[in-house]
Amino acid sequence: MDQPQLGRFGDRRLASVGDSLLAAMQKQRTMCLHALAENRSQARQFHRFLDNEAVSMREMLVHAGRQTGERAVGRHVLAITDTSFRELQTAIRRYSSLLTILDYPIRQA
Repeated sequence: MDQPQLGRFGDRRLASVGDSLLAAMQKQRTMCLHALAENRSQARQFHRFLDNEAVSMREMLVHAGRQTGERAVGRHVLAITDTSFRELQTAIRRYSSLLTILDYPIRQA
């Protein structure tokens, strides 16, 4: 199986930094660039990578979707959706006047 990648950005150097960033995220399980970087230079490198015009969230998502599709070929896939947050937001809207009367703070997401 191919090594995981963040995407194809039309430049081997960008792909290399993207691979380093993904490897660090998989190893440390955080999204904080300063925590992911081994040193200050690498933190700047990650920032420059993400600020680059050739690097887009769309490319990363499309690439991840393609990889997932390739891995799922011939397999049964169970997709589960967590709707609890949407249901909570609906309940807050529905009962907001009651919560206000009870002096319960309502925080909008």
